[in-house]
Amino acid sequence: MEGRDLPTTADNSLDDERHMVEIARVGNMKLKVMDAVTESFQHWYQFMVDSIQDMDESSTEQKVKKLVHLVHLVLADLKTGCAEGQTLFKDTINVNYKQLAFAVYQKAVGSRLWKLFAGLHASFLADFRHRSRVDRIEQ
Repeated sequence: MEGRDLPTTADNSLDDERHMVEIARVGNMKLKVMDAVTESFQHWYQFMVDSIQDMDESSTEQKVKKLVHLVHLVLADLKTGCAEGQTLFKDTINVNYKQLAFAVYQKAVGSRLWKLFAGLHASFLADFRHRSRVDRIEQ
């Protein structure tokens, strides 16, 4: 709606004007900015994941190495990449830029860690059960 005048000839002009006033309220703008920044971090995270070849299609050892590399990228972004945005957003609209980034990264990396550890746990249990059966047969 930026750059357009409010409609004045239609019967709904009063409703449209109220809608524009509602959009322009400081609280709503802050929420919209927070949503946009969060979405931007989600896209940036996906870009980092996509930059790591075969993130999900490798051995367990390779998955761990790649996950450690991903965590390193995320931490580097939080440490250096977010510094300028943190100052800008905190000073202008009182939004904690790093906190938004951390929340996105924590959820995404946490999900990957959970899947990796669940896979490791299942593999460990299967190996343990197999060894238990072999031990019983040998006895």
